[in-house]
Amino acid sequence: MSKISTKLEHLKVGDLIFADIIINPTDIADRSSKSATTSKAKQGKPVRRICLVLEPGKTSVQVTYVPTFKESTTLPSTLDKAMWYPFMPATKEGSLEPLPAMSNGKAQWASLRSKQTIAKDPISDSVPVTTVNLIKAKMKA
Repeated sequence: MSKISTKLEHLKVGDLIFADIIINPTDIADRSSKSATTSKAKQGKPVRRICLVLEPGKTSVQVTYVPTFKESTTLPSTLDKAMWYPFMPATKEGSLEPLPAMSNGKAQWASLRSKQTIAKDPISDSVPVTTVNLIKAKMKA
């Protein structure tokens, strides 16, 4: 992914950004991990993650995050399959067919748990609007 500093007001649907977000503790794949990222997530502190812009805005954007889960093509068994939308080469494990591959070619999953608001200029890239529309249609909140 190319890393380009972007102003919030220039982001559009489908852009990929690096942003600090809050990860729901139930979305931690390895809850026994002692990593700094896992520790922060368990404490409700923000962690920097790749996020997908769902709704742009002038002063903030709505996003969901798209983890790789250590580049596995299968979703960790500790996670709720209904909360994740796979990107090829990730496999279909729930009811959703995998979305087209991201430009990095890695298996990733879009979190369907909830949208998050980002109000600080991020680093960005992009994915097709049609892919974003499929994810938004399945969002849980």
